[in-house]
Amino acid sequence: MPLEGPTADRVAQRPLDVLSDTVSSGMPETPSPEAKRRAPETSPAWELELLISGAIVVGLFQLPGLIASLFGRLEPHATLGTQVSLSVLHMYILAAAYALIIVFAVHLGTRAYWVALIGLNSVFPGGIRWAELKTGPTTTETYRRQFRALPATIERIDNFCSIAFSFAFLIVMMLVYSIVLIGVASGIGYLLAKMLGRGQYMNVLAPAMVGLIVVPTFVMSTLDRRFAKRHGPGAEPPRWLRRGVRAAQILNPALIAGPIMFTLMTNIGRRKIRAVLMAALMTVIVIASVDRLNRAGRLALNGYDYFALSREHGVDYHFYESERPDGAPLDRFPFIQSDIITDRYVKLFIPYAPSVDNAAVAARCPQIKPLDSRGLHLHEHAAVADSLAGPVLDCLASLHAVTLDGKPLGNPGFAFYEQAKTGERGILSYIPADSLSAGRHELTVAVTVNPEDSAGVPGYRAPKPWVIPFWR
Repeated sequence: MPLEGPTADRVAQRPLDVLSDTVSSGMPETPSPEAKRRAPETSPAWELELLISGAIVVGLFQLPGLIASLFGRLEPHATLGTQVSLSVLHMYILAAAYALIIVFAVHLGTRAYWVALIGLNSVFPGGIRWAELKTGPTTTETYRRQFRALPATIERIDNFCSIAFSFAFLIVMMLVYSIVLIGVASGIGYLLAKMLGRGQYMNVLAPAMVGLIVVPTFVMSTLDRRFAKRHGPGAEPPRWLRRGVRAAQILNPALIAGPIMFTLMTNIGRRKIRAVLMAALMTVIVIASVDRLNRAGRLALNGYDYFALSREHGVDYHFYESERPDGAPLDRFPFIQSDIITDRYVKLFIPYAPSVDNAAVAARCPQIKPLDSRGLHLHEHAAVADSLAGPVLDCLASLHAVTLDGKPLGNPGFAFYEQAKTGERGILSYIPADSLSAGRHELTVAVTVNPEDSAGVPGYRAPKPWVIPFWR
C-alpha cells in the first residue's frame, strides 16, 4: 500500500534533508535567529570521504607487514652508515602508514556514528523527551546542560570528520617530506662518501646534508621576521631577502602541505594545530618504534618467573633453519639445518654482516682487498678467482672460530653462500657427522666484533660465542 501525506514526503527525502535545527524540548541552549533560518551545514564530500576511508582502512592494515618485510630484507645487507639511513627511512614510512591507519579508522568510525545520528534524527526529529527519562531532577538537569540537540551534534561531528580527513593527509605530507629529505640527503651523502672515502663517512655526511637543506629555511624566515620587526610590516624588503626567501621555500614542505596547514592554523589556531600536529607525529613514531621492537622480538610481556635460556640448558629456535618461521626478519644468528641431525653432514651457515664484518676483515687482514665495490649494482653478484676468494674465507674463518664438542675445527672449509628464500649472504661449512655418537653435541661460533666498538674502551669484554646444541 503506497504511503501518502507527510510520511511519504519525509521518506522521499534524503536523511540530511529532514534534519531539524531546533534544540530538543527543555534544552537550555537556544539557537540563534541565524541558526533558525538556515539548515544544518554538512560536508559536500561526506559520501566520498566515507567511501575512501572504508577502502583505505581495509588495505592499510596490510601495509605495516609489507613495509617490515621489505626493510627486513634490505637492512641486513647494508653497511653501518647506510643502515642508519635505512632505519630512519623505515621508521618514517612505518609511521606514515600508522598515521593513515589511525586517522582513517577514527574517521570511518566517526562517520558511521554521524550516519546513525542522522537516521535517528529523521525518525525522532524532536530529539530527547526529557519528561520521559525518569531520572532525578539533578541528573536530568546535568544531562540537559551537557547534551546538544541532535542537529547541532550532527553538524559538529560532520565538521570534525572533514577536518580529520584533511589532517590525516597533513601528517602524511610531513612524513613524506621527511622521507624525501632523508633520501635526498642520504643520496648526496653517499656520493660524497664514495668520492672522499670509499663510502666510509655516510654516518657523518648524511646528517650534514640534512642540515644544509633544512637550515636555510629557518634562517631566511628568522631574517624576514626581524626585518619586519625593525622596519615595520609595510617596509619594502631588500632584493637579497626576497630572493633568499624564494630560494629557501623551494625546499619547504609548505609548498605541498600549506593549503591544509595554513587553513587549519588561521581558522583553528596556530598554537593548537602545531601542538596537535607534533603530538600526532610523536604518537605515530612511538607506535612505529614499538612495532619495530615487537617484530624484532625485543618487546614482550613476561610472566615467566622461572624460565630462561642458558648455555647448557636451552634450545633456541634461531639456530635451526627448520624451526625458523617464514617471513621472519633476518636476525643475524648462525644456524644449522635442524636440532636433530640425521644427515651425514651438519650444514653450518654464518651470516655476513656488512656493518661489522667489513671493518673486522679490514682490521684482521689488512693485506686483503675488497672482492666487490659497495653501492647499487645493476648486475648479478661478482665472480672472482679462487685465489682472491680463498684468503677472504680464511680470514672470516679466523674471525668466526668454530669448535665441535669443545675441539677447534682448524679448517671448516667455508664457502660463500646465499640463502635462496631470504637472500641472506654468508659463509657455509659442511661438517662431517658420521663419526658422532648418539646424544647431545655442541657447536660454538665466535662472534665478530667491530674494531671501532672495542678499541680504547676500558674494561671491554668480548661477547661470548654462540652455542648451537644438536642431537644425533
